[in-house]
Amino acid sequence: MIRIFTYGTLRRGLSNHDLIDGRYYKVKESQVKGFKVITKGCLPYAVTAPDSILDGELYEFKTDEILSDLDLLEGYNLPGYDYNHYDRITIQDINGLEAYMYVMSETSP
Repeated sequence: MIRIFTYGTLRRGLSNHDLIDGRYYKVKESQVKGFKVITKGCLPYAVTAPDSILDGELYEFKTDEILSDLDLLEGYNLPGYDYNHYDRITIQDINGLEAYMYVMSETSP
């Protein structure tokens, strides 16, 4: 089982939710301390912000098969590229649940 914390277009009702819709078995509103969202072009990025709290959704998946699809969407470790748009990190939400979250990469163009 893995968890993914989302704060942008993967959330319910938004443009990329179709990628995960029907593939998770549990979702709930959640928050992560120490991050905020900025917009670069039309993309939302989570960045470190020590005094901030980021609202989002915490999804639970039975396997990690979703990660390859999310990595592709988020531009993380794509073959043939020497940069990432996002990095995948491990965080804890305000309830202490561990999850992956995509954040702005230092190599993002």
